[in-house]
Amino acid sequence: MPGLPPEQLGIPPRQVDRRWLRLVSDWLPILLVVVIVCIMAAYTYQQYLNTSRARWDGSVHDRHGHYAYGLKMALALRQGDVGGFLAELEKGKVWPPFHGVLVAVVLSLGRLHHDWAVLPSLLGWIMTVLFGFLLARSVEPSRRAGLAAGAVACVFIAASPAYRAFATDVMLESLGAGLTLLALYCHSLAVQNKNSPWPWRWLGLALTVLFLEKYNYWLLVVLALCVAHFSVHPRQYLRTVVSAARGFDWRRWGREQVRHPLTYFFLGIVVLVAFLFAKGPTSVQVAGNRVSLYPPNNLVTVGYAIALLRLILAARRPHATWIARLTAPARQLLWWHVLPVGLSFLLPQRLSAFLWYLGPTNYGDAPVRDPIHAGAFYLATLSADYHVGVWSVVLVIGLLSAAAFFSRNMGPDGRAVLFVVLIGALLVILHPNQKSRFLHSWVAVAWVAAGIGFACSLRSRILNGLPGLRVVVALGFVAILAWGHYADWFAPGHSPEVGHRNSTASLLDLTDTYLPYVADSQRLTFFTTVPAGSVLQWTYLERYHRRNAVEVIQWGAGATAVQLRDRFRAWLASTQSDTIIFVDMPPDSYFFADVGQETYGGLEELLAEQTVFRQSHRWDLARYGCRITLWRRR
Repeated sequence: MPGLPPEQLGIPPRQVDRRWLRLVSDWLPILLVVVIVCIMAAYTYQQYLNTSRARWDGSVHDRHGHYAYGLKMALALRQGDVGGFLAELEKGKVWPPFHGVLVAVVLSLGRLHHDWAVLPSLLGWIMTVLFGFLLARSVEPSRRAGLAAGAVACVFIAASPAYRAFATDVMLESLGAGLTLLALYCHSLAVQNKNSPWPWRWLGLALTVLFLEKYNYWLLVVLALCVAHFSVHPRQYLRTVVSAARGFDWRRWGREQVRHPLTYFFLGIVVLVAFLFAKGPTSVQVAGNRVSLYPPNNLVTVGYAIALLRLILAARRPHATWIARLTAPARQLLWWHVLPVGLSFLLPQRLSAFLWYLGPTNYGDAPVRDPIHAGAFYLATLSADYHVGVWSVVLVIGLLSAAAFFSRNMGPDGRAVLFVVLIGALLVILHPNQKSRFLHSWVAVAWVAAGIGFACSLRSRILNGLPGLRVVVALGFVAILAWGHYADWFAPGHSPEVGHRNSTASLLDLTDTYLPYVADSQRLTFFTTVPAGSVLQWTYLERYHRRNAVEVIQWGAGATAVQLRDRFRAWLASTQSDTIIFVDMPPDSYFFADVGQETYGGLEELLAEQTVFRQSHRWDLARYGCRITLWRRR
């Protein structure tokens, strides 16, 4: 009963004191981390607001597409258009929809402005610091050493210039890093509470959300978890697989496949898809209309649906006992992760987008593989952008080595942290395309591993029997580390893919030039000499909120002069537009982007020759070397 002393409740006073002290020691550090990181987040966001226009300086950049995706869904939500929201949501294939949905929710509840669109990334940065601390403390068995490990991880994450830069960007990296650490922390809790189903459910849910944020981040964590668990008990897993293979009735399974009609439908789809990929662009005539069969993305979805249906039917048979044989953790992961991800592939073309994104052909016009060059590149960006100097990188490598040295005594949760770093480093070095942001999700995990390495060193035999000295060493090391990063605690973040070349240059200077003149346009069409359609679209939608009143023509890339003329005439004969905006960004202009495609040369001549629209305004932006013309229907 409340108000009664512990003696009357039957609880010894010392036991109450210990419980209270343990509760305080568990939650007080977390509260302190949350307060500090929220203060830093508010300061970082204020720095971004002071120069937010300069963030939008690349005419062809993924951030325009990410913001436009969330903005369109936010407009649909505000306008009560459920069908329009679902139609936009379905477009999240190559980039999954979770981040865009968060952006849409933030914009719907706040302002329809690009300054609000970075708040999910800022939340991701807060999550990265918080769950970096929690993961390091959870993996380390010693409570005091765990606090030291978490503090070391927090210092490296919070002081990283690149992490603060991505914290105020609409890109997927910041939230992806936070969700990566969340998944690893849920895995650590699940490993330490094997008999409780809820930690495994939270792990399955965290992996599902990470999958819906970015596929490659999800794959990295899943691979690390599998390798970590196998490394702890390799013989046990091998015996289980061999025993299951021997106990499986392969003959009955083969007879069932031969007799079932879905088997032949599936094989037919597989043969047709292989044929279309080998043949290339293919089309057929249906009712007088030309229907393209290439790429066969929808056929891939149909084949997957047949295979999934066949699996479900087989699992429902009386002799199918494999689900019952699963362990309790495996069943939780099946229902909370494997099943949602498997069902998501039933959406049209999503499986093909997933396979292409993670496949060996997704590298654009990158140079050939050169691990030596890639290693030198990433060491340079680690020193210049993700750390405050070479000394910081060397220190992290040393602490990582210590963690690897003591990894034999770690459980699967600690090994998973190390394997994320190892697999992530190998993948980025072997990938033919080198970008600084490819480090973003797993470098934070490396700092967690560095904290674990420091904690393992504290528990070494050198300091055995000297608990007071361990406390002094831990406090001194964390204090020196924080002081060494002091100059970058509140400095503006920077990264080659987030920073800007000129602090006063912005694409918004271009769009602000013509936007006041199209307020009364019922149907607006954009033409541009580079594929910069996303920025032209979202700036219009942000100001006028008319989702169905704007189109961006981008069918000129790689087209011959004859093809471009034919397409333009066909569009001119059928368009309902009353206004055209033509943005010319020649190769010598500030915002020109060479994306490996031919520029849309000839558009200006085609506009000058036609008689449906007349030019009413022209702006020559000498500062950026760009020209904008506005055309009204006669």
